[in-house]
Amino acid sequence: MRGMDNGGKKVILITGGSDGLGKAIAEKLATEYRVVILSPSENKVKSVADKFKCDYVVADVTDYESLRQAVKKIVDKYGQINCLVNSAGLWIQDEVDNNDPQLIEKVIKVNNKNPEKATNE
Repeated sequence: MRGMDNGGKKVILITGGSDGLGKAIAEKLATEYRVVILSPSENKVKSVADKFKCDYVVADVTDYESLRQAVKKIVDKYGQINCLVNSAGLWIQDEVDNNDPQLIEKVIKVNNKNPEKATNE
């Protein structure tokens, strides 16, 4: 049987929840909902989760298997995910021609492919 440790609250998963807009959304929602923030950086995501008294999972949104395992972990613990906020994103400074092609590919994966992957999972 799946866990139901949500205290009767709706479960919200926020990708990119340790920085920027995702962090601001987590702060706003954490008092009313069971917020789970997702980030690839364990130290950063744990610190933010502790501050807002919410849960977290460490996962890389560019890695389908990592994302799939994170979603499974959340569903196993809380029974469901009621809302997904796709807030993971990267920003490139400078002109495209002045950036590393691998960095550009990572930005495309995080900003364009991640929302589709997370939503389908």
